[in-house]
Amino acid sequence: MTIILATMFGFYYRYYEQLQPPLPHGHTLLVEPDDCTVAGDQLRFTAQVVGTRQLVQAYYYLPDQSAQHFWQQQQHAVKLTVTGDYQRLQPATNVAEFDYASYVWC
Repeated sequence: MTIILATMFGFYYRYYEQLQPPLPHGHTLLVEPDDCTVAGDQLRFTAQVVGTRQLVQAYYYLPDQSAQHFWQQQQHAVKLTVTGDYQRLQPATNVAEFDYASYVWC
């Protein structure tokens, strides 16, 4: 019985891993102006990967005041080609903790 349950769990885990989309690599992102937040020298935005429905959340440190002003005054969608380190959201680790990764996944 234990072997059967372990096999079923293994198949379920493999199936769940295949449901998750692959991480993007140097794709073009479409950034809507409503999805941008400038806080000091940090830009935070949620963008859609062009050609898919996948969303990514990005953080960028602005190099100077003119870049900060540009993003604060942006009123049109912007396409960016980006590279960087992509990481999946980690699931909740504590009992009864809000699971942001599951919330975003749905």
